[in-house]
Amino acid sequence: DYMLGGSETAALPRHPNHLLFVEALFWARAAGFRQLHLGGGRPSLLYFKRGLSHRTLDYHLGRHVFLPEVYADLSARRDAWSGPEKPWTPDYFPRYRRGLGW
Repeated sequence: DYMLGGSETAALPRHPNHLLFVEALFWARAAGFRQLHLGGGRPSLLYFKRGLSHRTLDYHLGRHVFLPEVYADLSARRDAWSGPEKPWTPDYFPRYRRGLGW
């Protein structure tokens, strides 16, 4: 799943993520892969992904926590953070990313 990539704002006019994905697609094809699942996302991210392919597939998000101690620590750190945040719902998962706008 591709969701947390980023580029410096000044570099965006040169579309660095487009180059990254074109190269990833070339690599995947050369390695014998036939599909690259990029996951979902908010409308602007989906717009970017649909620029690579108009084919869509269903996807599902899991909510299993594999490392509960690490998850609890990250969540506690997030709860203590006092930076800017966007609206969120109490059941937001994962808790350590709530209100960050991702």
